Parts: sequence; C-alpha cells; structure tokens
Amino acid sequence: MTLASAPERVSVKSLLAVTLIACSACPAALACVEPKIALSLPNGATASRDEMLAVQKALIGYDAQVKEYGACLDLSGGDRGRWRDVMGQLRDFADKFNAELRTFKKRNST
Repeated sequence: MTLASAPERVSVKSLLAVTLIACSACPAALACVEPKIALSLPNGATASRDEMLAVQKALIGYDAQVKEYGACLDLSGGDRGRWRDVMGQLRDFADKFNAELRTFKKRNST
C-alpha cells in the first residue's frame, strides 16, 4: 500500500468519526466552570440556628460543585493545579466555619 492510494480508501464517515473523537474533549473543557465561593462566614457568637444551617447547607453544595469541577477537569485534561487551589479555598472556608460552629454550639449548650 502506498501513500498515494491511502486517501482513496478513507471514507467521509471515517474522517468524520476521527474528527469527532479528536474533539470529544473540546466541549468538556469548555464546560468546566470553576465554582466560586459566595458564602459569608457566620459569627458563631451571634448567628441564629437558621443562619448556621443555611451556611452549612450552602457549604455542602459548594463541596459538591468542587467535586464536579475536579471530575470535569479529569475528563477534559484540564489544569489540576487550579482544582487544588479551589480545594484549598474550600478547606479554608470549612475550617473557619467549623470554628464558628464550635463557638455556636458552646454558646447554645447552656
């Protein structure tokens, strides 16, 4: 088989299939939207139970978004360093929230 005869044997369907496979990661890369933390840290010394629960629920949702972002980056071959930064932000906020939660629980234990 010579190179000159190879193009004659390639069908349009084959070219389309190769193109689709090669670009299969393109939409996934565009779909990886970095989650932004849009939560305000409650003050455990003054916050109500409802305020603490609302932030806790939002934090759980943010955690799920961060995990989805990481999975998307895995599929698309995206920048895992960015994911580590986002995970660090999540950890920092969760640590601060937990400190406020301890203050809240201490205040309400009496």
